[in-house]
Amino acid sequence: MPIQVKWDRAESDTLDIVFSMPWVWQELYDIRDLVRFMIEGVNGTVHVLYDMRSCRVPAGNAIPHLRNFVNNLPPQAREGLHVFVGSNPDWKAHMTLFTRTYPDLALDIVYVSNREDGVSAVHIKKEQLALLDEDDDETSRAIALDEPEQSMSDTQPVLPITETAEVENWQPVYTKR
Repeated sequence: MPIQVKWDRAESDTLDIVFSMPWVWQELYDIRDLVRFMIEGVNGTVHVLYDMRSCRVPAGNAIPHLRNFVNNLPPQAREGLHVFVGSNPDWKAHMTLFTRTYPDLALDIVYVSNREDGVSAVHIKKEQLALLDEDDDETSRAIALDEPEQSMSDTQPVLPITETAEVENWQPVYTKR
């Protein structure tokens, strides 16, 4: 099979997806459900290493295929780092276009030239996530200690806005395409 999916031996929360020549878009659909099944069983964030050193992008528009693949990723993978090892400029262009077209599906992406750099990037991301979790815990504790509980009767009703401000000299902006 031109696309292989397996868990990283050293990192229990990192999925390896290895592409080899030749592969076609249908094979991305073929592994989509396997990737989802493997990740759904994990508690916590999952990072993905896409090893693309020995392949090229198949012919055709990548955007609908990428949208389908990313749409089917579980939340654990969407929160993780997606590392593309050895991807060519065509793939980077497709990913950039995908991210700009579907910003709500954008992933945290890093491009590296070798696997060791990819593993290092995952370790850095894990450290960042751990720091963010600590900050969230401290913020939650601080809010709980500083703010007394309010009941619905203590809050002021929200009044509708009755006046609108005039904007002087407003003109639409037109851009050339």
